Amino acid sequence: MTNGVEEEAAAFVRTDRFPGLDRFRTFGAEGPLYEVLDASTDRLTIRVVESGETLGYSAAAAAADPRA
Repeated sequence: MTNGVEEEAAAFVRTDRFPGLDRFRTFGAEGPLYEVLDASTDRLTIRVVESGETLGYSAAAAAADPRA
Protein backbone atom coordinates (compact mmCIF):
# COMPACT_ATOMS: atom_id res chain seq x y z
CA MET A 1 0.00 0.00 0.00
CA THR A 2 1.28 3.45 -0.94
CA ASN A 3 -0.35 6.80 -0.11
CA GLY A 4 -3.71 5.27 0.82
CA VAL A 5 -4.08 3.37 -2.48
CA GLU A 6 -3.46 -0.30 -3.10
CA GLU A 7 -3.70 -2.29 -6.28
CA GLU A 8 -6.23 -5.10 -6.38
CA ALA A 9 -6.13 -7.06 -9.66
CA ALA A 10 -6.40 -4.42 -12.40
CA ALA A 11 -8.24 -1.83 -10.31
CA PHE A 12 -7.12 0.60 -7.64
CA VAL A 13 -9.00 0.62 -4.36
CA ARG A 14 -8.80 3.58 -1.95
CA THR A 15 -8.15 2.63 1.66
CA ASP A 16 -8.77 6.09 3.11
CA ARG A 17 -12.41 7.01 3.72
CA PHE A 18 -11.92 10.78 3.65
CA PRO A 19 -9.58 11.48 0.70
CA GLY A 20 -8.45 14.85 -0.63
CA LEU A 21 -10.68 17.77 0.26
CA ASP A 22 -13.28 15.38 1.76
CA ARG A 23 -11.06 15.32 4.85
CA PHE A 24 -12.24 18.86 5.68
CA ARG A 25 -15.68 18.90 7.31
CA THR A 26 -17.75 20.97 9.71
CA PHE A 27 -19.59 19.90 12.85
CA GLY A 28 -23.14 20.19 11.51
CA ALA A 29 -24.26 22.90 9.11
CA GLU A 30 -22.61 25.83 10.89
CA GLY A 31 -20.10 24.27 13.28
CA PRO A 32 -16.33 24.76 13.28
CA LEU A 33 -14.13 23.31 10.56
CA TYR A 34 -12.16 20.14 11.27
CA GLU A 35 -9.70 17.98 9.35
CA VAL A 36 -9.69 14.17 9.43
CA LEU A 37 -6.08 13.16 10.18
CA ASP A 38 -6.49 9.39 10.55
CA ALA A 39 -9.43 7.28 9.39
CA SER A 40 -7.89 3.83 9.83
CA THR A 41 -10.50 2.74 12.42
CA ASP A 42 -14.11 3.59 13.30
CA ARG A 43 -12.71 6.13 15.76
CA LEU A 44 -11.14 8.92 13.71
CA THR A 45 -8.42 11.31 14.76
CA ILE A 46 -9.44 14.83 13.82
CA ARG A 47 -7.99 18.33 14.28
CA VAL A 48 -10.27 21.28 14.93
CA VAL A 49 -8.77 23.92 12.63
CA GLU A 50 -9.63 27.01 14.70
CA SER A 51 -8.21 25.74 17.99
CA GLY A 52 -5.64 23.21 16.78
CA GLU A 53 -7.11 20.66 19.21
CA THR A 54 -6.69 17.00 18.19
CA LEU A 55 -9.32 14.53 19.37
CA GLY A 56 -11.14 11.27 18.65
CA TYR A 57 -14.43 11.36 16.71
CA SER A 58 -16.87 8.78 15.42
CA ALA A 59 -16.46 7.84 11.74
CA ALA A 60 -20.25 7.59 11.39
CA ALA A 61 -20.69 11.12 12.75
CA ALA A 62 -17.99 12.47 10.42
CA ALA A 63 -19.62 10.79 7.41
CA ALA A 64 -22.88 12.58 8.31
CA ASP A 65 -21.17 15.99 8.73
CA PRO A 66 -21.13 18.29 5.68
CA ARG A 67 -17.97 18.68 3.63
CA ALA A 68 -16.39 22.10 3.99
